[in-house]
Amino acid sequence: MKKKSIKVCDALSLVGIFSLFLSILLTANNLFASADAGRKAAVAAEGFAKVGEVSFENGNTVKNVGNHSYAGVIVIPSLDLYLPVMSDIKTGDLKTAPCRYFGDVRTENLVIAGHNYRTHFGKLKNLKPNDEVFFIDAANIKTEYFVSDKEVLPSNAVEEMKNGKYPLTLFTCTISGRERYTLRCKMK
Repeated sequence: MKKKSIKVCDALSLVGIFSLFLSILLTANNLFASADAGRKAAVAAEGFAKVGEVSFENGNTVKNVGNHSYAGVIVIPSLDLYLPVMSDIKTGDLKTAPCRYFGDVRTENLVIAGHNYRTHFGKLKNLKPNDEVFFIDAANIKTEYFVSDKEVLPSNAVEEMKNGKYPLTLFTCTISGRERYTLRCKMK
């Protein structure tokens, strides 16, 4: 009986060690991805600031930087965030910068999606009501907002995300990825 319990303990110990090793690898991978996304966003933001040529894509004003089109820059002073916003959401683009998910500044229904990387939208949950948020579009027009509401929506709540009651919505995945942490902003 003792030999069986020792084997079970040994097996459970190995499973525990393996699980710990996997979680360390996943954490390291996430930290690397966040740092890499931060570097890519910084390069894109620098390029956005330098590029002066504005064009139109699908009725939206954009700036082309490298192989990507950017709708503008999102600035959140209390989180020390200055991030370019890609003009459309495409597979893999969120690993570089937040993306315009829906709407536009001019129609007062802009929705921006971003990864929950620490270097992107991972700190959105730390914002408080009345915190300032700015969006500087490709034509260099600055629109000022303030945080009005925060909510957590199911990942399939597409219509609720685009409800149009707010001039600006920012969202990212929760840690589990099953829900979307959503920040609603009103214009100043």
